[in-house]
Amino acid sequence: MALLNTDATNSSQYSLGCDHYRRKCKLVSPCCKNNYICRFCHDEGENHALDRPNITQVECLVCNKMQPFSQTCANCGIIFGNYFCEKCKLFGDEDLGMYHCEGCGLCRVGGRDKFFHCDICELCLPTDIKTTHKVS
Repeated sequence: MALLNTDATNSSQYSLGCDHYRRKCKLVSPCCKNNYICRFCHDEGENHALDRPNITQVECLVCNKMQPFSQTCANCGIIFGNYFCEKCKLFGDEDLGMYHCEGCGLCRVGGRDKFFHCDICELCLPTDIKTTHKVS
């Protein structure tokens, strides 16, 4: 975890996170009560998978305040991630075109404008094949 700029309070001026995600908080695991920046870090460090849907708390990486799960720190006001999905318990600071697909029930990268959800196939596909996508 690296802090690049400590004299700013705005979200874009901090670079915190892990090898997998840029974000400004740790997730408090409901299963083991350990704090990890992301589910990948948790799963690499534990002998079980993170129970992400049941996360209720986060720890701010700027001021270390433990608090209920939200997009913004209740203590210092920092935004934990430019992308926030309450359903998936996901934060992200990198511009990956993240979006939540209701049909898939999860967050995807690449931009909502570049994908469509096929209810028959039950997955997201690139929009450039939408007119030729055939379902048998």
